[in-house]
Amino acid sequence: MKLVIDEPQTADARALTDAADVLITSPIAYAEVRAALGRSRAERRFGQADLHRAARELDQRWTLIAKVDLSDTLAQSAGEIAERHVLQALDALHIASALAFAERAVDAITFVSWDRRQRAGAAAEGLALFPETM
Repeated sequence: MKLVIDEPQTADARALTDAADVLITSPIAYAEVRAALGRSRAERRFGQADLHRAARELDQRWTLIAKVDLSDTLAQSAGEIAERHVLQALDALHIASALAFAERAVDAITFVSWDRRQRAGAAAEGLALFPETM
């Protein structure tokens, strides 16, 4: 959401993604961002024109992001992570996706999140975090 709507830390998020060699996510991130945009519009945080602009920007950025395939193995890993760290299912799925990518990555990866509980789970699983502190 921070990449398509100006929020606190948007500049930091954009700087990080612009500098990254590779961006990865789970395909569910698209639905999560569109849901957050719709919710924000319904709550009148911004207007219809801003919603359309943000959706277009998301679609443009989405083509530049690699996606980790959803699979039974990934779902099982996410379930174990959710149980172990008392996380929401989708938060655990993002962590499992990052871990799956990290297994085959040459360089270290950084997990980006502003959700405290999700960050705690990711850190406990050994992932480096951005931002480093909150």
